[in-house]
Amino acid sequence: MITAGTNIILSIGVATIVVINPKIMSGINLDLVFILESGMLFLYMLAIKIRLTIIIIHRVKNPENFHLSHFGKKIYHTTVVDFKELMTYFLTLPFTMMAGAYFIVKMMK
Repeated sequence: MITAGTNIILSIGVATIVVINPKIMSGINLDLVFILESGMLFLYMLAIKIRLTIIIIHRVKNPENFHLSHFGKKIYHTTVVDFKELMTYFLTLPFTMMAGAYFIVKMMK
């Protein structure tokens, strides 16, 4: 709720400034803004994926989350990966790829 209120107040303030002095808008380098925005989005999504991977690896190593079969192989329980974590991982994948590709291509130029 706080974030939404802050975003609304900031957008009203920026819109007011642009209406009063439109030359400010022409002075903004949007390429730089897009590069920074895509880079931050890419790093945030990558951090989410790394955090989820570390949590799952810790659960895999926990003996409560698996048992041994008759052949000595580990059989993992369904508690190792939570459904929300799995959906978060796969639903953020396209955004991570798009933002990362844009960020890396623009940084290479």
